[in-house]
Amino acid sequence: MAELRAPGVYFVTDEQRVAPLSLGQTGVPVFLGITRRGPLDVPVRIDSEAQFVEVFGEPLPDTYLGAALRGFFDNVDGHCHVLRVARVEGREDEDVARSAELVLHDGAGNPCLSVRARDPGTWGNGLRATVQTSVLQRTFLTRDADAGERVLQVKSAHGLAAGTLVQIQAGDVTQWTVVARVQEKTVSLAEPLRAPFPSAAPTYVTAFAFDLVVGDLERTERFEALSVFGNSPRFVERVNDISRLIKVTALRPEVLPELAQPVPFEAAPLVGGSDGIDNLGPDDFIGYDRGPASRRGLMCLVEYPDIDLLVMPDLMAAWQKSERFRSLRDVEAVQEAAIALCERSANRFAILDMPPGGDVQESLRWRRQFDSSRAALYFPWLVVLDGGRRRAVPPSGHVAGIFARSDRGHGVHKAPAN
Repeated sequence: MAELRAPGVYFVTDEQRVAPLSLGQTGVPVFLGITRRGPLDVPVRIDSEAQFVEVFGEPLPDTYLGAALRGFFDNVDGHCHVLRVARVEGREDEDVARSAELVLHDGAGNPCLSVRARDPGTWGNGLRATVQTSVLQRTFLTRDADAGERVLQVKSAHGLAAGTLVQIQAGDVTQWTVVARVQEKTVSLAEPLRAPFPSAAPTYVTAFAFDLVVGDLERTERFEALSVFGNSPRFVERVNDISRLIKVTALRPEVLPELAQPVPFEAAPLVGGSDGIDNLGPDDFIGYDRGPASRRGLMCLVEYPDIDLLVMPDLMAAWQKSERFRSLRDVEAVQEAAIALCERSANRFAILDMPPGGDVQESLRWRRQFDSSRAALYFPWLVVLDGGRRRAVPPSGHVAGIFARSDRGHGVHKAPAN
């Protein structure tokens, strides 16, 4: 580049920097399957079998998802996604996926908090919740406060914040209220004082909160200094941002401040959780697309273009166990829906399993039912060691691992079978 030292006219050319073209990662499968817990109808990235167990729980008996994932990770050091399938709509007497719940009551006996297991399933019935009242701070007034005032001057505002429940007490005179704002040692109240509180009495200001402890035999979560008032930085619904076990909803009944907190109790169980897997049907796998906020089953994948392989090992488990799979035509309908989804995508491919028990001729007949370049059918089933016993499993998970290994090692131009 020219050095512009002396006055004059210079011709300068800039370096043309062109970003090199690069392909996104391929060979990223999604596994549709049946699990103990975990998010429903949301593909969750999984990097290892251990992470799968942490998010979705141990594989369920008589399902194939666990074996399929093991086959995938045995063949490639990569990642995949898992999409939990369950029945979520049906009659009241049907087994549909529900979250276990415990309703907490305030001092007036009103329901004030709903504590629900984070994900549907009977696993949530093993959770126990405990509520304890806690004292955050006890300080005193440094200036007289007259009736009708909304401002207190205190010795220390440590532990006080907006939304904190406080008790103001001078001898036999007591008032409960909620903090509206704190600035240094000045505390603003949500309502005016009903009586004068002299600083010489002395007048004590005590801040209260509650602790919520939730857990099962595997892990425990403790959330301290919570508030039921929405303007608090410790508002109880903030638990939802960090908890891996529960979701909390504040029901906000209209009660006096001193009655607003949940009544303390010990180790109450969450109840009502159900798995929604005993009566799975083809529609639970296929799902529906009613817009971005309402997608289920296979139709969830329209939002995830980076997932380019589609694997459904537990379609075979549902066929073997569920009465709503009345014939092999139902299995075919799900596989046709998977192929149609792949054909609407720019780069997606379905890895299909042959239903169990067939021979070579039956597998050829099954293959002739589909006419698409966006799917492949694999046969026979594999015999693997699972928990110390030999077991036949669908091959799709292992094949997905080989696809991913080939794409990472050689590129998409090389057929995985070669």
